Amino acid sequence: MEPSHAPPTAEEVGPLRDRLTIAADVAAMLDDARVQFVSVSSSGQVTVHVTGQGDAEHLAWRLGLGTVTEYAPRDGRRGFTVWSGGDWPAPRFDVFCDGDLVRPVRAFPRPSGLGRVA
Repeated sequence: MEPSHAPPTAEEVGPLRDRLTIAADVAAMLDDARVQFVSVSSSGQVTVHVTGQGDAEHLAWRLGLGTVTEYAPRDGRRGFTVWSGGDWPAPRFDVFCDGDLVRPVRAFPRPSGLGRVA
């Protein structure tokens, strides 16, 4: 399904505003070395590279990121984990962590019926 490029409805603006506020909060964390960097694409994807699992899982919980994928080390590089989620009109978020991880890592899907609540 292609995203609609129509302006967001009043119902969609609240969650969009909440997620953008969270993105700004994450960017503010850059000064304390817990976040390595944040990037925002023109398509609305926000990518955050976090140094610790606790911070990554806390951010994934706040954003309701329901997918977690682990990538094993290879070619001399460390493995890493990515939490992801979000859909139009809200930004898509990906949280990367390549720190020492304690298994199992957790995802935080939204309970059904909550829609796009941030």
